[in-house]
Amino acid sequence: MTEVNIDMNANIMFTKEVMAELRYEAMSAFYAFIKDQRNDFLQPFKIGRRNAWYPDDVKSWLDKQREATKIK
Repeated sequence: MTEVNIDMNANIMFTKEVMAELRYEAMSAFYAFIKDQRNDFLQPFKIGRRNAWYPDDVKSWLDKQREATKIK
């Protein structure tokens, strides 16, 4: 198991918040999305039994996706 250092002063997004940011309504579709390695989405870290992400990491991933889909 990998040890993760958590900055307790940082904002944290939990599953429902990330789902809303990515516009997922179904939990099953969201989990299928994060498990699909082709999406290269960040793996969550655990706080107790809950999955969590740092907002800056989610924003960076979204920005990267937007940049990749721009028409050149």
